[in-house]
Parts: sequence; C-alpha cells; structure tokens
Amino acid sequence: MKRFVQVSLLVLCCVATGGCRTAALVDPAPIQYESTGSKKTRNAIVRAMANRGWTVQSESSGEIVARNLVRGKHEVVVRITYSRDEVDIAYVSSRNMKYDGSAQTIHKNYNNWVQFLAEDIRRELTILSTR
Repeated sequence: MKRFVQVSLLVLCCVATGGCRTAALVDPAPIQYESTGSKKTRNAIVRAMANRGWTVQSESSGEIVARNLVRGKHEVVVRITYSRDEVDIAYVSSRNMKYDGSAQTIHKNYNNWVQFLAEDIRRELTILSTR
C-alpha cells in the first residue's frame, strides 16, 4: 500500500507540472567576446546555427531571427542580437513545445537546444578571435 501511495504521488506531481516535460524558460546568459567585426561575428553565429540545424528566418543589422524545426513538428524561434562585444539569445515563439507564457515554462528540451546553440556560438567566436 505504501508503494501505491508513493507512485500515485509521483504521477500526480508529473501531471501537475505538465507531464514532467516542462521547465522554466531560461535563455542563456549573454556571450561576451572580443570584437572581430560585425560581418565576422554574424558569420560565426550562422556557422554555429548550421551546426545545430538552426536556420536564418530573418535578418537585420545586429540581429538574426533563427528557427529550429525538430522532427518536422517541434519549432522554436529565437532572436540573436549581437553588438561589438556581446551576443544575446532570447525566446520569440514556439510550436508544440508546451509553452506557457504566464508561468514562463516550456518543454525542457528548449533550454538544452538554446544552451547548445550558445556554446557553439561561443566556440565559433573563440576560434575567430584566435585567428
């Protein structure tokens, strides 16, 4: 009976938190780097995006709107802004990702996807600054 109560409580917690698949929406901390020029920074960001399957949805000076479509049904859109010494990634929208704007929660994979993208951007900018 004790085991039944424990399992029931676990199931109840999972249901109450969106099926144990959601987490607080957390965008990565801004990436600091040594300035290498706007065009080189943009190219480093786009290379990092391509490595992770992200595509450019739109672009303007100092800003890229990037899209990641996973398995044809999960979509995430982020805004990547870049200046002389900083790159920032921010959530824009999503589809089939359990996003809840009032609670600021989203499918837990979102945080992983943007964190991996940030790490790749950081790596590309580091390589660029050592050349």
